[in-house]
Amino acid sequence: MKTYWQVAARNVWRQKRRSILNIIAISVNIFAIVAYTSFYRGWIVNSFQNITDYQTGHVQIHANGFLKEERRAPLDINIEKSLDLKEKIKKLPKVTAVARRIEFAGSVSNMMDTINVMGVAIEPEDEAKIFVRKDAIIEGSYLKANDEGILIGDKLAKNLNVGVGDYLNLYSQTKFNTHNLVEVEIKGIFSYGFDYMDKNFVFIPLKLADQFLDMGGDVNEMVISAGSHHKTIAAFEEINTALSPETLKKIEVSPWTAFAQGVMEDIESDSISMVILFGILVAMAIFGIINTMSMNVMERSREIGTLRAIGITRKGISRIFLYEAIITGIIAILIGWFFGSLLSAYLTFHGLPMPAEFFENVNVPVDKVMYGVPGITEYIGTGILGLVAALIGGYFPARKAAKMKVVDALNKI
Repeated sequence: MKTYWQVAARNVWRQKRRSILNIIAISVNIFAIVAYTSFYRGWIVNSFQNITDYQTGHVQIHANGFLKEERRAPLDINIEKSLDLKEKIKKLPKVTAVARRIEFAGSVSNMMDTINVMGVAIEPEDEAKIFVRKDAIIEGSYLKANDEGILIGDKLAKNLNVGVGDYLNLYSQTKFNTHNLVEVEIKGIFSYGFDYMDKNFVFIPLKLADQFLDMGGDVNEMVISAGSHHKTIAAFEEINTALSPETLKKIEVSPWTAFAQGVMEDIESDSISMVILFGILVAMAIFGIINTMSMNVMERSREIGTLRAIGITRKGISRIFLYEAIITGIIAILIGWFFGSLLSAYLTFHGLPMPAEFFENVNVPVDKVMYGVPGITEYIGTGILGLVAALIGGYFPARKAAKMKVVDALNKI
């Protein structure tokens, strides 16, 4: 057994050109898979983090029936005794923050142009514990509870040709379906780098919205933070366990994933596409190895005949070629890991700046620089794939070599 490995190792070194071709065929694929998987994992982590930081929080509560009518942002389907419910949930160990909100449909006007918007009334201090509203402010300041002001996105500000300190008229229907408007000062302008929010969302204090929308203290949404999206399920289950059956009959408790179905479907679709692409790359590597090793068998016919003549069995010949493939595969794996790790490390520490055009086509908030998130799974996976590719690629040529008749092999030039 040891002799076979030694012969195989010597042959790999001797057949430098073909060995290098086989090593390149496998290592390039391993390099690509390791680096891309790190980048793709970073994309997913960033998407999840930003969705929960900018839009959904980790858990949301609505009155029964609200989500079915969510598109119209109803003001008449509200959470009963929302303050009491908020205080109870705040005390739960796995909950880090709770904020009440009112979502409403409206429009803003600068007296010349009117643009439809989605309004969100917030408790500024509690909201800041869940969402990164303050960090997104690029001009002006964040809201205070008693402000008669508004936060708007930079794209909306550009479309209306307004800035901090200017006034807008905010229009909407009240809880009782009567039209109302309020004049609000632009306190701050935010930019999430996410056109959907930067063009369409405005934020006002809950106290102002309560009067403006005639809500009488009601809210239609409650957002909860679990500290991290990884802890969502634990907080979700704790809330459902802590609340009485009577309360749960009147509300719907939902994890953030319920509000990001499109994103989850996109990620699933992208994952399938990635697996198919990697499968094609591995198949190409396998066929490349089969081709080069088959040619190697033909070129080494006399050597194979000599080995058979001195007593090496067919099984022994087959082993030598398989061991050559394994050695080639191991070298390729190590090289692929090395260069894949270098690129993965660069993506992890320096990131990859995304072009401006990229943000026009995404439906989730993402950072302007994408960072990789390395993991052990891509190394285990590529290690297995590399060995499998080498074994499959070497199997058929090994069989071919083993089946050669001694006389025929010795007579070949």
